[in-house]
Amino acid sequence: MPKKQKKSFEPSAEQQALLPEVSGNTLNGVGEKSLRRPTLVYWHKPDTIPHGPAQAWMTEKFNAVPDLRKVYATPDARGPRKRGKLAQVL
Repeated sequence: MPKKQKKSFEPSAEQQALLPEVSGNTLNGVGEKSLRRPTLVYWHKPDTIPHGPAQAWMTEKFNAVPDLRKVYATPDARGPRKRGKLAQVL
């Protein structure tokens, strides 16, 4: 039986309205011949980047979900986890 093809993500009209005219690919030089550092696209001060309004919208939506808000509010909620004690090998 063939697998169902997953539907690709489609941003809401509200989110699409916040996206700038320039794409992240353009900002990061996709297709450019010379190497350079990437340009900031997301997760920086919203008023300093073209995608700032979309980032602020996404942060607002994320923080509206209490369980997701805990990810940043709880110490050790992100990053590597501390391992428990290892069992002794006999």
